[in-house]
Amino acid sequence: MHANELRRRLKAEPFMPFTINMSDGRKFPVRHPELLHIFPGMERIAVLGLPEEEATEVLSLIHIASITVNEKNGRSRGRKKAG
Repeated sequence: MHANELRRRLKAEPFMPFTINMSDGRKFPVRHPELLHIFPGMERIAVLGLPEEEATEVLSLIHIASITVNEKNGRSRGRKKAG
């Protein structure tokens, strides 16, 4: 994966949440553009914040197999109760 492709997705208006699919089978959801950062001059790695785990993950761009754009906008939509 090229760093510019990730930057383009992060700057898209409106932002569309996506999932990073790694070559080893791991999947990382990017629900907000501020959770993923590619440092200038470091075109081979990205730092992903994982709020649920209170952790960060350093990703090698050459190991990103694909990106899946999430159909939903990341907000849960519950069903209305009858009555």
